[in-house]
Amino acid sequence: MMMKRKWKPFLAAVLTGAVLIASGCKGKTESGNDEKGGTSEAVQDDIPQLEDGTLEGNVFTNRWADFVITFPDDTEFWSEDDLREQEKQIKESNPSLNVFKYDFAAVVSGENIFELTYEGIAKGSTLESYVKETEESLEEAGYAIVDKGSINLGGSEYSFVRSEMKMVEVSFGYDYYIRQVDDTYMCLTVFYRMDDGKKIQDILGTMKPWKKK
Repeated sequence: MMMKRKWKPFLAAVLTGAVLIASGCKGKTESGNDEKGGTSEAVQDDIPQLEDGTLEGNVFTNRWADFVITFPDDTEFWSEDDLREQEKQIKESNPSLNVFKYDFAAVVSGENIFELTYEGIAKGSTLESYVKETEESLEEAGYAIVDKGSINLGGSEYSFVRSEMKMVEVSFGYDYYIRQVDDTYMCLTVFYRMDDGKKIQDILGTMKPWKKK
């Protein structure tokens, strides 16, 4: 996957936080034991059937997940090396994190960040519980939940959680769009300036299904 190189410490920190929030792995250990003494089945080291997406210009396609999304001309995409390095840093800082994979990270207008990750589903996990844990993690990180529910993007149904954090001079939104694809959770996250909200929705509006033959 050929990408324009983009690497900034601030953005790296934001993306790290995004994956830790979205991972749905609160309280889990490497062995699958949770902090309350329960157990869960460990996720395998690979995600069966998962296929990487491809980038052509500003159009990202993942045939396996059956979607296409188009970004504006000012978008900068992280390189494959950057994505793998980010995965490595996150795993080292949180070894209990369930298996996951980055598909892309895109930076729009310098500050608005889209990222797509996939995580293997642990035994006993449901989409409802995964979304609930995401909500709780956002609140623990200081974000206020402003909306949640389901939405159709590109012909597929997603559970979504929208949140906001107000700072001194600017407010940021942090939105999560989650759906199950085979044995994985697909999580599209968007971190953005609230005054760029329309731009973000316009980009999400470009999503469409990849027509499988």
